[in-house]
Amino acid sequence: MASDWIRTIRPEGDRCLIVELGDQIDETIGRRARQLAQAIEAARWPEVIEVIAAFGTVAIFVTPISNPPAEALADRIEALSQTLPEVANLPGRKVTLPVCYDARYGLDLEKVAANAGLSVPALIAAHQASICQVFTLGFSPGLPYLGVFDERFDIPRLKNPRLQVSAGSVGIANRQAVVYPRMLPGGWNLIGATPIRLFDPKADEPSFLKPGDEVTFKAISVEEFEALQSQAPST
Repeated sequence: MASDWIRTIRPEGDRCLIVELGDQIDETIGRRARQLAQAIEAARWPEVIEVIAAFGTVAIFVTPISNPPAEALADRIEALSQTLPEVANLPGRKVTLPVCYDARYGLDLEKVAANAGLSVPALIAAHQASICQVFTLGFSPGLPYLGVFDERFDIPRLKNPRLQVSAGSVGIANRQAVVYPRMLPGGWNLIGATPIRLFDPKADEPSFLKPGDEVTFKAISVEEFEALQSQAPST
């Protein structure tokens, strides 16, 4: 049954419950987290303020959990999980993200390729052939965590993170990827950049990517990158 997914439910402070589904980055666990989060949102329990799914957990933000008691809410979550199908059909958007792999953006591209045992063109081809999902958004508004790539993309983060990474940079580490929505510090290996604006706080939908999206990558030239970037709305 779906309730077998749940490992533990624990309070995190007096206004949050954390439902643990797994301790590894896995597409099935990620889908289950989104499925449970959507079911809790659909239940419209009056004390629930917000529900956020991550890699293997679901955070449920509530009014003070002494009213109702945490145990009572946890029992309801367990009962709800038993009504869910074992394999969820969670339709996600299919998004193609244009990426320029030029050396001016792919500062670590040669290192990532060498780590994978590939030439740079072969590494770029492998990246474009990958289909990954957005597990969650975090660290900074609109920053997606994407995965899971194959073993060739299993490279550790930088020992010394950069203090500034440009908006749009695509980073690889530990078979995952991130795309920086703005200038940020970061220790991911940079293989390229997208001209797409990942986060616009003024938009009706601020984040370009959403959990559950299925993402592929398409190579573009520097000229195409600059043309698309010039069309992006100003901040």
